[in-house]
Amino acid sequence: MVNVVFGVWAGRAMRDGQLMQMLAGTAGLILLALIWSAYLPFNKQLWTPSFVCWTSAWAILLLLGMHLLIDKQGWPAIGKSLGVNAIAAYACAWLATCVLAWTGWATAIYQHVFVATLEKQTGEEFASFAYAACFTLVFAALALGMNKKGWRITI
Repeated sequence: MVNVVFGVWAGRAMRDGQLMQMLAGTAGLILLALIWSAYLPFNKQLWTPSFVCWTSAWAILLLLGMHLLIDKQGWPAIGKSLGVNAIAAYACAWLATCVLAWTGWATAIYQHVFVATLEKQTGEEFASFAYAACFTLVFAALALGMNKKGWRITI
């Protein structure tokens, strides 16, 4: 709920042209998250207040950056297709995750493709990131194809 409140605040600040206030607010959230993390460490599973402040601040900074680049500077909106069919991409990704986990292919693909080729050069963390990025790109490509065909799935 707090993430939503921060999102509403960011949307209102952006709409009202208060970009410097957004920047100051995110700096305050990051500082608060760092201080709070000494007492309540970042924990996604528990959704601790430090985690909420930390992730909200970075999400708002990303939103602000994209606003400046896309809306103000005219850069192409590369994520628009994924946003238009976000529900379809999410549902397909969830189904694919379930099927890959059930068949054991998720572990096999991760170990034999990503860890085997990347771990020695970049470490296991980057191999994990590459796996997640490729998984996401598959569904971004699906959403792009749907958008090009004019397909839109909404609720």
